[in-house]
Amino acid sequence: MATTYRPILASDIDLVVAMMREFYEIDGYPMDESRSRELFNEFLDNENLGKCWLVLTDGDVVGYVVLTFVFNFEFGGKIAFVDELYISARARRKGIGRDTVEFVKAEARIFGVKMLY
Repeated sequence: MATTYRPILASDIDLVVAMMREFYEIDGYPMDESRSRELFNEFLDNENLGKCWLVLTDGDVVGYVVLTFVFNFEFGGKIAFVDELYISARARRKGIGRDTVEFVKAEARIFGVKMLY
């Protein structure tokens, strides 16, 4: 099973929002799907806000991850947060989440992130 990542595109927003709904339902968080679509469009339109990827195994989408950027003087520049990391129930307990965190850490280094939360 090969895990790969590809940037989320505007054409993926409905798919990602559906996964967000599943993710938020785990803990009973309220979600406004229309607002989430608006926020994703805004996020994708401004590369300074961060990066986001679909998580795929053997070509099938099994999740998504969102990395958001903040400027911080204490750490000397750009820091980042893993704002969202979702792996579908069918793909859990296979190391995909761990692999995704390692992927995000590597990407954060490429983007010059000084601290990753």
